[in-house]
Amino acid sequence: MRHRRDKGSELLEVIELLYGAAAAPEEWTAALDRTYELFDSMAAHLFRWNSRLDRAETSLASCTYFGQQEALGYYLRIDPRRTVLARQPIGYTLLCHEHIDDAFVRRNEFFQDYSLPLGRRYLMATNLLQIGPSTSVLALLRGPQQEPFGAVEAALLERLRPHLVRIARMQRRLDQLRADAALGSDLLDALPTCFVATDAGARVVRLNQAAEDVLRRGDVVKAVGGRLVASVHVQTSVLHRLIAQATGAGGAVSGGSMIMDGTQGTRHGVTVMPLGRQTTLLDKPEIPLALVTITSLEQRAAPDRQLMELFALTPAEAELAAAVAAGRRLDEVADERRVRMTTLRTQLRAIFSKTGTRRQAELAQLIARLPMSHQDG
Repeated sequence: MRHRRDKGSELLEVIELLYGAAAAPEEWTAALDRTYELFDSMAAHLFRWNSRLDRAETSLASCTYFGQQEALGYYLRIDPRRTVLARQPIGYTLLCHEHIDDAFVRRNEFFQDYSLPLGRRYLMATNLLQIGPSTSVLALLRGPQQEPFGAVEAALLERLRPHLVRIARMQRRLDQLRADAALGSDLLDALPTCFVATDAGARVVRLNQAAEDVLRRGDVVKAVGGRLVASVHVQTSVLHRLIAQATGAGGAVSGGSMIMDGTQGTRHGVTVMPLGRQTTLLDKPEIPLALVTITSLEQRAAPDRQLMELFALTPAEAELAAAVAAGRRLDEVADERRVRMTTLRTQLRAIFSKTGTRRQAELAQLIARLPMSHQDG
């Protein structure tokens, strides 16, 4: 027989594991495994129930909580114990046998079709925290061969509750921060401009999708040994000097710009600016970072389809507008398309009317300010 430590010692271990799991989501299963063992139960389930949507927003469980997908898809919605708990105040501890007797269990769909076949009968649960329509709930489960949860387990849960409430708040906050970070990353990846964050030594710390594509091609900049370098070798020293300035490696912090040549004859504007002091690794102190942006200096018109959608241009008008924005002369376009100049001038007047512009230069400036997607660019 395994020697069990006293509950106080186990409780401290569980508290430590739960706090750790709030910060590192991959640890939740192990933490909830120890939680159900602390209460001599068979499974643990931590979830957030949205009363407005009538469904679970999040669901974390011990490895012994079988049927989780079925619970989220249907059975948690009709669980009579969850319904009883939902009517109780925050901080209430539900011992299900005090509300649901065996006669009810024998005729109830939830118990007969789902809970009992999985070997689960008794529940102890508590409402931890409510924010808007969402309530955080911890549920512990026992099988029909076990005794129902009683006063001893409820008292132990009461000792754990303050930590569970703080952990639930931490979890919500960290979930929001992760969602915000994911959204920020998606927004950066949607931009056609290249963004690269580097440390003082030009080592790449973070980059968006456009920058990743540019580094992969290697015709403007590339990563060598993890460091950002210019593809035209002689320009690397200038790039590194700007990064050093932006991170304060040489003293005062300042930004700067340069023109960078690509190996395919293209030209690019590179701007390096201070990004502030940022922690990049948990085991290292904060270090200053630089933000490097890379933009093609070639005039790039918005695609014809985009111009048609934005300004209700015809295909021919959109093609002409894009040519004007790219700096093409009307006579060149006329020769290329084999149309009369009078036809182009008529189309150009229609473009001016639809875009609210009056001159070719004004039209080119308007189109240059339009955002382009990766698919269209």
